[in-house]
Amino acid sequence: MKIHKDAVVFCTRDCDIVVQVPRPLKMHLGDFVTSRRVKAQRSARRLLSVVFLLSCGAGATLGAGPLVDSWLLEGKSAFGTAPSTEKSTTSPDPLQMRYDATHYDVELWIDPDDQHLTGSVTLTMDVLVDLDTVVLDLVDGMTVLAAAVIDPYVQYTAFTHGNDRLAMTLPQTHIAGSSLTVTVIYQGYPEPYGLYGLQFVPRYDGAIVAASLSEPWSARSWWPCKDIPSDKATFTMTVTMPEAYTVVSNGVAIAQPSRSPGIAAGLARLHDDIGVPSEKDNSYVPKTTTWSQPLQMSTYHVSVAASIYREIVQTVDLMDGPLELHHWVYPAHYNEAVEDFSVLPDMMAFAEDLFGPYPFLSQKYGMTVFDWDGAMEHPTATTYSSIFITGDHWFDTIIIHELAHQWFGNLVSPTDWTHVWLNEGFATYVEALWAEHKGGRAALKWFMQARSNTTWWTEPVVRAPDQTSPWYYFSNMIYYKGAWVLHMLRREMGDPAFFGALMNWCDDPALRFGNADSDDFRAVCENSYDGDLSWFFDQWLLRSTNPEIGVLWAPHQEMGANSVTIDFAQLQEPDPVFGAAPYRLPIDVVIATADWDTTVTIVLNNFETQVSIPTPAQVVSITLDPDRWLLFDLVEMVGVAEQTTLSPQMSLRAAAPNPFHGRTSIRWETSTPSRDEITVYDLRGRLIRQLPTFSGAPGERSVAWNGHDDDGRPCPSGTYFFTVISRPDDGSLPARATGSLILSR
Repeated sequence: MKIHKDAVVFCTRDCDIVVQVPRPLKMHLGDFVTSRRVKAQRSARRLLSVVFLLSCGAGATLGAGPLVDSWLLEGKSAFGTAPSTEKSTTSPDPLQMRYDATHYDVELWIDPDDQHLTGSVTLTMDVLVDLDTVVLDLVDGMTVLAAAVIDPYVQYTAFTHGNDRLAMTLPQTHIAGSSLTVTVIYQGYPEPYGLYGLQFVPRYDGAIVAASLSEPWSARSWWPCKDIPSDKATFTMTVTMPEAYTVVSNGVAIAQPSRSPGIAAGLARLHDDIGVPSEKDNSYVPKTTTWSQPLQMSTYHVSVAASIYREIVQTVDLMDGPLELHHWVYPAHYNEAVEDFSVLPDMMAFAEDLFGPYPFLSQKYGMTVFDWDGAMEHPTATTYSSIFITGDHWFDTIIIHELAHQWFGNLVSPTDWTHVWLNEGFATYVEALWAEHKGGRAALKWFMQARSNTTWWTEPVVRAPDQTSPWYYFSNMIYYKGAWVLHMLRREMGDPAFFGALMNWCDDPALRFGNADSDDFRAVCENSYDGDLSWFFDQWLLRSTNPEIGVLWAPHQEMGANSVTIDFAQLQEPDPVFGAAPYRLPIDVVIATADWDTTVTIVLNNFETQVSIPTPAQVVSITLDPDRWLLFDLVEMVGVAEQTTLSPQMSLRAAAPNPFHGRTSIRWETSTPSRDEITVYDLRGRLIRQLPTFSGAPGERSVAWNGHDDDGRPCPSGTYFFTVISRPDDGSLPARATGSLILSR
């Protein structure tokens, strides 16, 4: 890749591909080449986002804001720099379903110099089925020092640790309906698992950032837990680190954990027995920080971010009262961060208007900077790459995306990773809504158009379970097609019902701070819509194909009356599960004459649909889906002009019969002696049949077609078009005419 002032050149073995750079980006190219590493990274990420979207077919215009793509930059994509391990972890161990985790009390002693972690995790659970073994998720790379039942007595348990699972054998069986508290003390050097985990990264200035990102199943890489999204719990996080470090986690800062006397006494004895780190053991002056999250959240949401920070504090007035915004940033980026995060009050008011009150009002919201190329929607404390701190709002799209997750993903979380579109598709569509809010419908159309490349989307939106790669659950299709599902659903339901459904989704007591799946969302939508939407969700969430549309249109004039005939064909391949089933597509079509136009909505629910529409004059163009509300590929659109006005030496006559079953006659008339060539094409523009050449005197002519291709194979039912090219014997310019045929078997 070469960087020039106005373009980026990608050099391949065979050619150079030049991408012209939009003007707002040109000022950053010099940074990419000459400035320090952080500026270069920022510019490279900007450049990558621009080139990526341009390759998707986005225009050079920036619409309502910069060209930024959340899937590309959020860090959970294959374009990110995250290490990854192939682990199949979407299903829990069956023994884990015997209990419900209710509260985690986590204590960590983190040495950033040695990148070592010692931890004590106390889990309180409700026993659902008689229980004699507690199974937790914990990677084999961590060493378990002790496991015990406490409250108030410490009863050490035997345990086995292998295949990334910790199994504790209880001293006695605990019966269903009882409560149980266990503690695990462990230590080790955290390593990436799944996507990330807890990592130690040097900043550009040499300081260390210790930060976690546990989506989808990386929590087990740094603390023992029941690591599935469906078992939410409350949390307390206590972290001891060197005094210079500021530690940020979920919820609110408190003086110390609130524990029952029995748990406090049991933990004190257990810690004393094992000898967890204490002040006398540390080579640094320690500082202990405690954060409390009294609202339920999933294990992948538990966050720790620690570094040398400077804090930014804002206050925003929300619909249910004031909220403090706390941002922790690198001191060198303070001024830029103040500017970048100044949009959050407006964004929060926008989100509350659409989705209801901010879910964590009694706590905080803020951005905590780390040094990875990504972002993560940790409840109340989004983790945000330092590369995105630019001071010019270039990455506002990422800010609104992560804020949207506080409702979509944090308030209501997916039951499992097969329904992760409920997180990422929703947050991506909120980006589109923000673009619409700032730039109107044109910006919304641009945003969706830039994310409509269906050639990548060859799998269902609802994911398969137990896939080994975390990338599978965070492909671009989940973000983009997930957003398109919501965009099309909005058009189908209408704005009042659609936005009412989003508000109800976030306000349903059965869902708030709980879990839901795609069927739950469909039920909420149907209740708001007051109608059946199963057909919509089935075709857009479960099918592997996407609609491919071919169009043939022709104006007609008969006895002074004008009309236009439009033939639509759905050309997508059969779906592996649903087979050869057509999509139901309500498509807007703009029909225009020289000085008039109108928009009609045509519902395509068969493989072939033909409509005839009267017009005041001859139609000169048609446009499909002008406002970009529908997801489809336009494979071919052929416009056939009224032939008697275009070619005085030749005119078509109606093919007969048409539609036809066995054979049809293609008919035309010439006014001069000529040699005529007749060809038949399908709606993709592929040559199907070269019919015999006709030569003769002026007059009516015809040739028969039996519905077979050049190899003698019968063609499938569908719409075809034929072309007649008449070459006059006197050497004058040839005439060309095209008509349509419908083969019905």
